[in-house]
Amino acid sequence: MPNVFGESFLDLIGFVLLLPLAGAVVNGLCGKRLNTSVVGYIGCATIGLAFLISVLVFIDLLRLSPEHRLFEKEFFTWIGSGTFTAIAGLQVDPLSTVMILVVTGVGFLIHVYSIGYMHGDEGYLSLLHLSQSVYFFYAAAGFGQQFPSHVYWLGGGRIVFVSLNWVLV
Repeated sequence: MPNVFGESFLDLIGFVLLLPLAGAVVNGLCGKRLNTSVVGYIGCATIGLAFLISVLVFIDLLRLSPEHRLFEKEFFTWIGSGTFTAIAGLQVDPLSTVMILVVTGVGFLIHVYSIGYMHGDEGYLSLLHLSQSVYFFYAAAGFGQQFPSHVYWLGGGRIVFVSLNWVLV
């Protein structure tokens, strides 16, 4: 069903990844120069918009008949060797949509809670920057196809590992 953004909201799945990544880049590069409230707003806005798009994607997916609830968007060939190809792309199906709703929805709530709980803490900016990076990697893992999905899981896990070591040391 056409909408103002194109043929369907499924075409917007890339923004579910780009918004947390953009927030992580802005807060990572400019966070110390910005007011801490602005950093919090950037974090909440990017994750909140990603959640909103995830909900719209979920609704669009529900409109399809059950046998057609698979949407794939290919960007490029990640690895090509003989007959083997691994595609870097995004795949939307009922399971990945539930995961993205959880990642972005809970991520938004964590950001809102962190603004009040961590405000004034010296690690506030790092927390928001790193958590947005984790949301990017886990959202990409949820939508990812084939081999790149594993890379995203490893990236998110690595950030969590580094964050925990930074907090606990």
